Order: sequence, then structure tokens, then C-alpha cells
Amino acid sequence: MLLIIIKGNVALDVARILLRCTTELASTDIAGYALDALRSSTIRKVYLVGRRGPVQAACTAKELREILGLKNVNVCIKEADLATSPADKEEMRNSRIKRRVYELLSKAATVHQENNDNDQKELHFVFFRKPTKFLPSDDGSTVGAVELEKTLLKDDGAAGKQVAVGTGEFEELKCGIVLKSIGYKSLPIEGLSFDKYRGVVPNLRGRVLCSESETATVELGLYVVGWLKRGPTGIVATNLHCAEETAHIRYEA
Repeated sequence: MLLIIIKGNVALDVARILLRCTTELASTDIAGYALDALRSSTIRKVYLVGRRGPVQAACTAKELREILGLKNVNVCIKEADLATSPADKEEMRNSRIKRRVYELLSKAATVHQENNDNDQKELHFVFFRKPTKFLPSDDGSTVGAVELEKTLLKDDGAAGKQVAVGTGEFEELKCGIVLKSIGYKSLPIEGLSFDKYRGVVPNLRGRVLCSESETATVELGLYVVGWLKRGPTGIVATNLHCAEETAHIRYEA
């Protein structure tokens, strides 16, 4: 059993490769040594664990749809985890992506595959849980389980932003491997202003600003793109649009 502490599309990609039929993977450009390892893998259950709920899942509909459509994979989601609050509904009204992701997860939860194939695997989406402790196996050589604290969502005061807070109620989930996919944060560059909370260089459409204040002026000749510009979000196409915006600003300057 494998547990992945999730953040977004990367976690889905990892789970998809581990669960996908190796005969299908053989027709891709996957490395030979990786394919050999997957063929001998004994992983049959993958748990994707997130602190918040399905509405806040930081993935795209395209990536989610791909993993939900895998052959011989039974998708498991607890009905209670799909319950939505007024704040959740407001988030979905304001975001087509959030609404579509939630709809896909809700639909997947109602589909029960009847398959006695020995290759049948399971994908579990576990929401409203945060890891608090890794527990050793009986012989102490590997991880044996993860202690999870149940969470609930509270408004942190920012528009459309809900944060997960612990409830003090714990449970254990047995697993033999744990992977973390919780995102990245850029590092500051000496001499430049840096937003430590968001992990970005303050900028105006790619033009670097001298500070985080509303009255900040631009740093002449300095531009920023990618995650350092907007944070670790999006896919390849997102970075293309991001770079184009900065390039246009450069020639408008």
C-alpha cells in the first residue's frame, strides 16, 4: 500500500504511473528500468491524502479525468468527504476549475466497478486529513503506518480562502511507502524584494517591484517569469502564457 501526501497535479501523475497497466506504459517513452520496476511492483492500493476538501483540490480537470479513467482501477471516495459548505459552494461559483474538479470526483464516487481481475487496483482519495506522525513497521525497517489528524475548514479572512485546522481526532492508515507531493517554494535572491508568504518576487505583470507596498516602483531592467513570478502553480501551458506576458511587458517598457 502506498500513501501520497498530496498537493496537486504532480501527485496525480505519480499515482497514475503506479496504477496504470504496464502493457500500456510500454508503448510510451518511459525509461526501460522504470518499466521493469513497475512490472515487479506489488503496489495495489494508492491513497491520496489532503488536508482540505475536494473543492480545494489543487489539480486540473484534465489531469484528474485521466487518472479516473484508468482501466482496472477502482476509485474510492467517502461520501462524507464530498459534503459541501456554503463557503465551498461560493468557491465553486467563483471558479469553473474548482467546480469541474468537484463534479468529476463526485461522479467517480458513485461508480463501483465490479471486476474480479487479479490486476484490479484501488485509488483512494482521502480528504480532511493531515499527517502528524510516521509509525514504524513491526521490525522497524520501514514505515508501517501514518498517523492522520482529522481536519475541518475555517475562513482565514482572505477572500475565497479556507484553511485546514486540526480537530484533535486521530486515526492510523497502514502503508508500506510514503511519498510527499506538497508543492515547492522559491528562494529569495539577494538584493531583491521577496514575498516570503507567497514565495514570489513582487512584480507587476512581470516587471520586478522594489517592495511589496501598493506604491512600490519598478526595478528598471529587471523582469521575472514562472514560479518566481506567480508561485508554484499551473502546467506547461501556464508557464508559456506567463513568459509571453513578461516578454510583452519588456517591449512595452
